[in-house]
Amino acid sequence: MIIFWIIDRSQTGINIPVQPVQPTTGCGSGWVEYSGMCYIIIKQRMTWNSALSHCHSLSGTLAEGYSHSVNDFLRNMMLSDHSACEVANFVYYFIVCSSATQLYSKYCWLGGQKSGGHWRWLTSGSFHYTDWNTHEPDNKYGNENCLEMGYHVDNHWNDQSCSDTRNFICQKRKP
Repeated sequence: MIIFWIIDRSQTGINIPVQPVQPTTGCGSGWVEYSGMCYIIIKQRMTWNSALSHCHSLSGTLAEGYSHSVNDFLRNMMLSDHSACEVANFVYYFIVCSSATQLYSKYCWLGGQKSGGHWRWLTSGSFHYTDWNTHEPDNKYGNENCLEMGYHVDNHWNDQSCSDTRNFICQKRKP
């Protein structure tokens, strides 16, 4: 069992253990069950639309962090897998890097997209819970309409261009 420790800079001196995520039966090989849904990390960089198509081919969709508990599960899932969503050596980077620029490649696509100026989940509609990084969403380049998790070291959300490539998390209903 691997347990990572994340130092929460917003609460100085408090260490928060990340709960390891273990594969479960009933979802299929490589999938992990949580709250009636099955999740899998796909370690193949794709655009947001290609990632969505790939999830559809697995009878699912891009994962939706629609609540605090589900979002925390997705975060823990990313952190429990050293190679998932490009977070290899995450704890090492977190402790020794003073510049967040070294962490910009640590992202996974999620199933949120901006349409008509409003952020929505693919299947569950409007965002009722959010976990944006500070100063996000910012639409920095005028075309950041897709949601990624893992911005900087805190694994919060960021808006990003849908044409960029990322690893991603799929979800499907548990059979």
